[in-house]
Amino acid sequence: MPNTPKETIKGFFEAYLGQRDLAKTLSYLLPEVQWVGTGKHEIVRTIGEAEEALKAEFAAEPLGYTLRFWGEKETCLGGGFAMYFTHLAVSRGEDEGKPVTLEIRVTAVCREGKIASIHASVPTFLQEEEEYFPMRFGERTYSELTKAVRANAAQLLYRCIPGGIVGGYMEEGRPLYYINEEMLSYLGFTCDEFLQATGGLLVNCIHPQDREKVKERITAMLDSGDFYEVDYRMLCKGGQYIWIHDIGKRVQAEDGRPVALSVCYDISDQVRLHQEMEQAAVELQGKNRELKELANNIPGGVVKCIFGGDLRTIYLSEGFCRMLGYSAQEIALGGSFYDFLWEEDRTRVQSELERAAEDICAKGSSLSLEYRLRTKGGSHIWVQETKRAILEDGVLYGYSVLMDITARHEMEQKLKVSEKRLSIALDQTTNLVFDYHIPTKQISFTEGRYQMDYSTLENVPDSVIQEGRIAPESLKDCREMFEDIQRGEKAASSEVLMRYTGEGPFVWVRISLTTIHWEDGRPVTAVGVMEDITARKEAERSFLKEEQYRQAMLSSMDAYGEINLTKNRFEKISGLWETYLAVKGTSTYQEIAEANSRRFVHFEDWDNYVSVVCRENLLRSYAAGNREIHCQHRRLNRDNQMVWMLLTIHLLADPDSGDVKALAYLKDINREKQRELELQYQAKKDPLTQLYNKGTAEALIRNILQEQKGSHTFFILDLDHFKEINDTYGHMFGDIVLSQAGKVLSQLFRSSDIVGRLGGDEFLVFMRNVPSQELVLRKAKEMCNAVSKLFEQDKGVFCSVGVSCCPEDGRSYEELYRRADKALYAAKNNGRNQFVLYREVEHGSQEGSFQLTNIDQEEPGNASGLSAVLERRYLSEQLLDQLDAIVYVSDPETYELYYVNRAMYSSSGYAEGECVGRKCYEAIMGRSEPCPFCTNDWLGFDKFYIWRHYNEVLRREYILKDKFILWNGKKARMEIAIDPNTLAE
Repeated sequence: MPNTPKETIKGFFEAYLGQRDLAKTLSYLLPEVQWVGTGKHEIVRTIGEAEEALKAEFAAEPLGYTLRFWGEKETCLGGGFAMYFTHLAVSRGEDEGKPVTLEIRVTAVCREGKIASIHASVPTFLQEEEEYFPMRFGERTYSELTKAVRANAAQLLYRCIPGGIVGGYMEEGRPLYYINEEMLSYLGFTCDEFLQATGGLLVNCIHPQDREKVKERITAMLDSGDFYEVDYRMLCKGGQYIWIHDIGKRVQAEDGRPVALSVCYDISDQVRLHQEMEQAAVELQGKNRELKELANNIPGGVVKCIFGGDLRTIYLSEGFCRMLGYSAQEIALGGSFYDFLWEEDRTRVQSELERAAEDICAKGSSLSLEYRLRTKGGSHIWVQETKRAILEDGVLYGYSVLMDITARHEMEQKLKVSEKRLSIALDQTTNLVFDYHIPTKQISFTEGRYQMDYSTLENVPDSVIQEGRIAPESLKDCREMFEDIQRGEKAASSEVLMRYTGEGPFVWVRISLTTIHWEDGRPVTAVGVMEDITARKEAERSFLKEEQYRQAMLSSMDAYGEINLTKNRFEKISGLWETYLAVKGTSTYQEIAEANSRRFVHFEDWDNYVSVVCRENLLRSYAAGNREIHCQHRRLNRDNQMVWMLLTIHLLADPDSGDVKALAYLKDINREKQRELELQYQAKKDPLTQLYNKGTAEALIRNILQEQKGSHTFFILDLDHFKEINDTYGHMFGDIVLSQAGKVLSQLFRSSDIVGRLGGDEFLVFMRNVPSQELVLRKAKEMCNAVSKLFEQDKGVFCSVGVSCCPEDGRSYEELYRRADKALYAAKNNGRNQFVLYREVEHGSQEGSFQLTNIDQEEPGNASGLSAVLERRYLSEQLLDQLDAIVYVSDPETYELYYVNRAMYSSSGYAEGECVGRKCYEAIMGRSEPCPFCTNDWLGFDKFYIWRHYNEVLRREYILKDKFILWNGKKARMEIAIDPNTLAE
């Protein structure tokens, strides 16, 4: 027996809404069934259409509902048909402890247990288009959720806009269309509080005194376009008002109604400052002294000019000067105010002032202008000028208050860009926008906007990683971003190296995800934006590389400068050259280079330095293809010390302007240069006596003989019995004798004379431009006397001297040397300890010789002999105390100091005798334990071990000569420390 209409209807809805069973649901329908859903266009006319509709609905919403029927009524229609009406309550889940329920009214016509026609309706506004049955209900329907998704996508784009956004319908009172969270937060309202405070009308958030002005302003501007700008006061929570600048556009809402959409930002401080300054300007008319005092203490600047013409300046406040980076003393009055304007703005400002001149002069109104001023550094600032004209003593003056609006102008530019960006984004975005369905991990790209090979991607991110779309270095960041979203984070982003297609190139993409949640907090989907940042990444990488290279290079430099040679000016200065900054703004590069070169560069290097850095020379070098120039010179460093420095200049053309530019670097090379000079010096000098070596002395003498005519004298000096001194008392004492002999010889003669060591115990002296024979004899006598007095207590060291004269005895080096040597031989044969002139040898006469006591004539056992001197320790110490070099003697086993000479005490600050008995590594090296670099293992008695070392106690580098000696009959270590700077001197 067929079901009754009641059983049929209840069975149908149990299968349809409760069990979500397609086959069972269709079993209750006649083939020609007509079914009208709750939406506007949801109608099916056959069971086939019903099956297709139900399949789609069950796939989108598979879960069932709880059903409750009441108010049933059955009516018999005849012919086997019956009409059945019932109320149906459909429930699912809970919201705050209560089931979420939807009430439906159902009317159906049945025949023999089947439904021929059915109609369902709801008494609320929950229904949306394309729904046969409400698929979402409660406080948020599926359509509302879709709107939320779209709103969140827009919100993601709004974040780049500084300030707040508000929109209202262009109807009476401007009913609220939209206000973003940033605007609400800035005003201090919640959404409900704002609606309550304004009644949902934007006109109520405008100050009553401003409403008519705002209305007229917007109406007037929209008559000629879709954009408007207006300033007014806006209501904040608590009843106070702020000044805002409103930049808006007329757009169309979804329902076709016109909307005014605005970007607003707070200008209260600017308005307040502007009002204060304008009031101050009016009050200070005719009060020049008071004007100056006030103008110098208010923000911005005050300017007084003769109105008209070139606006000749009468007064410029200190604030105006400060805005441009000048001191008050650097700007002269009487010039044209237009000279301060940025060149590109001059014509416009002049035109605007000429057009407004009549209103300013005749009506006493003010003029507001915005333009750029040129700063001292060559850049510009934006200012807002309020100008009034005042007649004083028959002369019309212009008074202006200028405020630096650079920051505001930059913000306005950014707002305009943001507004344009928002406008474009609302229509279409150049970025890739997609939805990430969190439960299924599926990505769906916006229709027509995807660049991938598919409009949808499954199992993201695993699938794209497996396909090789993500570069290995970005795998971790990509996974973590999606894991954050899966965990319920509100937002996540990452910069990923990926490719859009399987075979495409890798590009850098910034992916941003914003999560949308269900009412219960469960994440449902995320709106994603993909932005190609490849160009930025490459620029960052290139910049970082260049910056690291530049910083690495600059870190070793003492100064750096960028010079525009075409414009003859410095563009950047740092390091030592910062002293040029005082004149950088008012002088040319050439003037700065010449003036400061004279101040800082060594006078001997000045001519060469100036010729190198000369602007014309650098331009010629660039034209000739030279791109790198070097110049070594001496100059003062930060410690006011004259040191060697290397100037390196790179020449290049500016790719934009074509100007020839120079990048100049200054590097301290003093240590390297000193070593180089020291090596050059050592190549010319005898290391023991610091006199010229034989080769250098010979070359210098040859040059003099070749280039200069005149009377010159050639001396050869030989120490008597020097071999016996070395053999008997060791080479150390022999070296002391040679060193002291060289020292006294260099003191006897002029700096223009040449004193050298020929080798062994032989020395030569070439005295140039000798005025008389008497001087020759006196100098020869002084040489013998000086050597014999080296060790006054015994007078045990003597010398023999041979003398030849130019031109009498020869004009060449060979002739003079040979004849002086022959005279020396004669002195030796005649008993030593005397000098002999060559002409006396030639004439067989010795009458001019000078005889001193010969060392070989001392009686045996005479305590004044050299042997006695060297055998007495106190006198050997006396010899060492005469040396400029530091000498100390220590026990090589215990490191105990036996002796330290006076040079060490005078250099270190120790009291004389304080070091003896202490460890050498403590007193000399400042260490608490033996030196790891100690040379004891390499020393012997036969020769010196020579090395370099920086002494931490004396804070300088020394050349060290170490060897073993006998000290009071015991093996000892002697070290001689020589300051390289004294060698150079």
